[in-house]
This record gives sequence, C-alpha cells and structure tokens, in this order.
Amino acid sequence: RSDNFATTPNAPATPTITATQSSTNLVASSSATSCDGTGLTAKYSFRVNVGSGAWSAWSAWQTGSTYTRSSDTDGTTYYFQVKTRCDNGSVAGNESAIGGPVSITYLAPLVAPSAPTTSAALSGGNIVATSSTASCISGATAQYKIDLQINDGTWAAGSWETSNTTSTANPQQGTKYDYRSTARCVRGAETATSGTGAESPYVHPINTPGAPTVSVSTSGDVT
Repeated sequence: RSDNFATTPNAPATPTITATQSSTNLVASSSATSCDGTGLTAKYSFRVNVGSGAWSAWSAWQTGSTYTRSSDTDGTTYYFQVKTRCDNGSVAGNESAIGGPVSITYLAPLVAPSAPTTSAALSGGNIVATSSTASCISGATAQYKIDLQINDGTWAAGSWETSNTTSTANPQQGTKYDYRSTARCVRGAETATSGTGAESPYVHPINTPGAPTVSVSTSGDVT
C-alpha cells in the first residue's frame, strides 16, 4: 500500500538545563536533544519565571538550544525551564517532559565610579585628607586610596580602605603636603576602579614668632 503522510516522532528524553550570566544578559542552555530516527529536527522551547512570580508563555519553537534574556533587574532571581521535540518536516513531534527549573540571580555589572575630588585641612593638630564619596551599585562596597606627596617629592601610595579619610600627624611648619584620591567599587572578586582625581595641596603654616624684646646698655661716660 502507499503511505504518503509522515508519522509523528516520539518524544525525546527530558532535557537538562543550565543558566549563566553573560555581561548584561542571562543565558539558559538546554542539553542536546537526541531524536529517535533519521531526518528529524530537534527543537527547543523555553519559559521564564521572574522572582518566583508567574511563568511566562513558552517561547516559539527554535532549533537553537540556548535562550537569552535581556533587560534584567539587579538582585532578582530568574528561573528557567525547557522542553524539546523532534520534528519530521512539517510534522511536529511529541513533546518531552519539562526540564528544570534552574535558577540564577542577576547581578548588574560593576561600573567604575567617577574620579573623586580630595580636600585637606588641619584638624586637632593633624592634617585630615578626605575623598569625595564614591557611588556604587547595590551590593557593592566603595573603597578609597589616598596618596601623599611631601614638598613635590615622590608620591607615597595609600592603601585601599573603606574609610574615605586619612590623617597625617605632626605636620612640619612650612611643609607642603599634597593628597590625591582614587576610588573603586568591590563585589566579591570583582572590582571597578576610577581614575585618580586631581591633587589637593596643604601647606602647614609657620608659627609667628613672639614679639622681640629690646634691651639697652651703656658703657663708659655719656656726655
């Protein structure tokens, strides 16, 4: 007998799914589908759940085994599921069981803060240099490095601290102290560092001496 219609392919095995972050996107990837027969085309469909809300509609069937989501929200957890089928030409195959879910929390990439400004002033006998506050995204910590130069000599690099101030004790009269700041945002092993801001000079004043006294003495006869 003649049989001119294609049969419906069997459902493939349940796929596994993984999710990763790539720059500002989240990428869900399905395991490769093995179709039971020759000339069949594996296809994939994905759906997403944002922050434990409702599941989205299934995506259109595609031959690619990855699904990319953009415009994600910092600190939000996303859940992905996948299902597959094997098509025989225009005949859609039976669908697999749903694979997943898999979850991933989106973290917005760190952005370097602006180069900070620095101010320096005498406080309680010490010079206190202060960096302007760095702006970091949620979940990241701002750190500061304040360098010191004395009388236009070699710069001495400061250390990275969460405090945006540093002090110099016992400044010397007539000595010039220059300060400059760098800021960075830190999250785990990630860092994003600003440029170094302009230097801020401070010259410690010379104390005014006390008024001199004058003494007069005479020797011999005065006529």
